[in-house]
Amino acid sequence: MEPQHFFALLRLIKDDTIFHNSMVPQIHPHYQLAVFLFRLGKSGGVSHEDTSTLLHLAEGTISLYSNRTL
Repeated sequence: MEPQHFFALLRLIKDDTIFHNSMVPQIHPHYQLAVFLFRLGKSGGVSHEDTSTLLHLAEGTISLYSNRTL
């Protein structure tokens, strides 16, 4: 994905309330979007487990990022 397309997508989602829960601080939306696109961009998609291993993130975190971004 070209950087300008990534940032265009980010501009569309970054201010959504799902990324700004005042009760629980969240990682910046650009990171969540990058993780989601990583999963989506792999041939045939990538499981939560494989993504977790490759990116050193908990499987639950992968699921949260994907659900918020989707």
